Amino acid sequence: MNEEELANNPYGILTLEPLGEFVAGSYESFTLTYTAGIYGMDDLGGLKIFFRYACDQSPLQTVNPDKVGYITATASNGAHVSLYYALREGERPWYKMLRVRIEGKGLVKGETIKVNIGDTIAQSPGIRLQTFCEPNFEFRTEVDVFSTNVFTLLPSPTISIVSGKPESWKAFLPTLTSIDQEFELFIRAEDKWGNPSDKAEGLLILKSSQEIKGLPNKIEIKKGRKGHQITGLKIEKSNINKNVFNYNLVYVDIYDSNPVLLARTNPLIVKEGVQYNHYWGDMHGQSEETIGTNTAESYFKFAKDVAFLDVIGHQGNDFQITKSLWKLLNDLSEQFYHEDKFVTLFGYEYSANTALGGDRNVYFLKPYRQIHRSSHALIEDKSDLDTDCMTASELFDALHRDNPNADISVLVLAHVGGRYADILKYHDGRVENSIEIHSAWGTFEWLLFDAFENNYRVGIVANGDDHKGRPGVAYPGASKFGTYGGLTCFLSPNLSREAIFEALKKRHHYATTGKRIYLESNGILSQESNLYNKDPAIFPHQDNILEKVSSVEMGDIIGISDKVSVKLILQVAVVTNSPIERLEIFNGKEIISTIRPYLYYPDKPQGLGEALEIDLKSNFDLTKSTFIEGESKIRIRWEGAEFRARKRNTSWKGKANFHDNHILSFKSFNFWNRDETLLQFSPSELGWNTITSGNIQGFDVQLSEPKKGKIEFKSSQIDFTLPLQEVSIVDKVYNIGGVGKKVRIFRLPKNNSCDRFRFRCEIPLNPSKERDERIFVKVILEDGHQAWSSPMYFFTE
Repeated sequence: MNEEELANNPYGILTLEPLGEFVAGSYESFTLTYTAGIYGMDDLGGLKIFFRYACDQSPLQTVNPDKVGYITATASNGAHVSLYYALREGERPWYKMLRVRIEGKGLVKGETIKVNIGDTIAQSPGIRLQTFCEPNFEFRTEVDVFSTNVFTLLPSPTISIVSGKPESWKAFLPTLTSIDQEFELFIRAEDKWGNPSDKAEGLLILKSSQEIKGLPNKIEIKKGRKGHQITGLKIEKSNINKNVFNYNLVYVDIYDSNPVLLARTNPLIVKEGVQYNHYWGDMHGQSEETIGTNTAESYFKFAKDVAFLDVIGHQGNDFQITKSLWKLLNDLSEQFYHEDKFVTLFGYEYSANTALGGDRNVYFLKPYRQIHRSSHALIEDKSDLDTDCMTASELFDALHRDNPNADISVLVLAHVGGRYADILKYHDGRVENSIEIHSAWGTFEWLLFDAFENNYRVGIVANGDDHKGRPGVAYPGASKFGTYGGLTCFLSPNLSREAIFEALKKRHHYATTGKRIYLESNGILSQESNLYNKDPAIFPHQDNILEKVSSVEMGDIIGISDKVSVKLILQVAVVTNSPIERLEIFNGKEIISTIRPYLYYPDKPQGLGEALEIDLKSNFDLTKSTFIEGESKIRIRWEGAEFRARKRNTSWKGKANFHDNHILSFKSFNFWNRDETLLQFSPSELGWNTITSGNIQGFDVQLSEPKKGKIEFKSSQIDFTLPLQEVSIVDKVYNIGGVGKKVRIFRLPKNNSCDRFRFRCEIPLNPSKERDERIFVKVILEDGHQAWSSPMYFFTE
């Protein structure tokens, strides 16, 4: 015991054993020792040990000594020590709390309480640490020495949680470039939980599908770096395949020295005459200054150097953003901005309760703008309380009042997080131009359909809302976040803050669930019509019509004369590195056609040829279905949420038994929590314990006899039995309720190699004065990832 240290700390001191570095998600055991200072500790006094909201370590428990997270505590003087753990009893962001109370007698100076966190005395594996990295993970501890329930924060010990050894590799190219335009290749290794790993080392062999100028045959990876970058690459015109209809597909395979394939990049489309480049962004996440993890500076560094994003935004909850933090976030956005390389957006998350409008992401074109908070709930300085806006309507008015040309310089995105946005009651189309329908919180198509219900004209974005220090790589970990975070692809002529803002204002962007999918969704009109610069339902028609056009891009607003009949030739192209399960064409809420590309290309298509002409009135899919049922696998997919608000996560604990059959192979998709994998209980039975939050999830199974017997599906949501001979490529759907909760079962080809598809189809446009035609495309891949194009809007004038 250090007498001098105790003398200088009358409330006592803390020590932790062991200290040092520990791998994220590993099982460990710690002893936190409190030594009483000169005040001692009164009977019924004690400690509170806090952990951050985002921390997804295994919950602490006192009931099962042989299970994970077991905790014990003892006092050196023999007093009884009681323990109580709660997930949400501390003050934000330190929600998780372990309460330690001494009972029977107090402590005198020098006596101790030892808290064993992850006690292994009875064969418990210990505590599983949080699944993400944090260089200063704090055992934040407060003490009540006088038994008054008034607690004092003590200097608290920290450990460093680091990435583990590589378990997978990721590699990225741009999704679109033009001939002779320089680009980069990005590579990173990830550990078990998706943390970019700095433990990778050795030789990597690079093989491209066609010649890339500047690409080395091999590179040496050394420990200590989480992101690896190869610059100055180029596709020269002489290397372009002349027979691919202006779509030249390039990818790079990454091998180790054995050589074993580690990763394949997303395809790079090389075209002559690119109108828009594709830039990838995650506009939404938080750092430790609010409710996230690690510093705001490290947040921007990670986005640029490890996630390899083009666009980033930091969106701290407004009621935690002090004046000094607001300045810091703007300073960092200025510091990291590099035109043509990395765009940072100034902004914050307006965080009103749902009844007052709900969460909105607010962005400014210029720095240091006036912040209008929903409240000062966690801000001590109340000197600018008069700038608060209690409702979203007040926010919209204040943004217009403070910002000249707010329709150009301010952007608001409706968001679903803890407090979901109520856009039915609160919306301002002058600045709220898009909505976020996917993040690590889940998938929220209902927000888009709410917009349609009120005839709003909005684009679609997806972001991470990462709280774990990994913007752009937002794995949900092992806690309440339901899925992998999303990305937005911006269609923009260049990479500048002004150009990205313009793309957002024009809704020239599409959303994905985090995968860099190449998606085109545009069209040709049979009659030239008016293209509007801004929504004519809000802005006067005068000086608003850009031009008469016959071509339409995703997000465009088109006025059609009520005196002519107009048809849209919808043109769609999808290129990815995963087989395509289906494409769905929507008009508003209605799916007007489901297209299964594998029926058109039973074998892997070469390149991306001339667009197929598809007649949406035909039953081509159904007539071709017999082609795959002999060599097929069965997919069971579930989705949905309990409700819109907090605790929306839906439990899917269940089993599937394939009676009178045998499982040859199985594979899950979107099982993000590595603690909960798909298990085989017998030759015919699988089991799982997962959650969804609007997102999709499930598994594929190949059986010894594809049509024999029946499936018995039992889960916490629904039970059903279905003869396997009734399972076809057309979904058998079991609706459950809640917010889109359902199970669907259908067949897929055993080996679907169709990872690219290009088609055209004719859609008659019949808008009315009361309702737009809203045409957009949704992509679903076999690996569970999805993409949504922003709708094209057609109205009668």
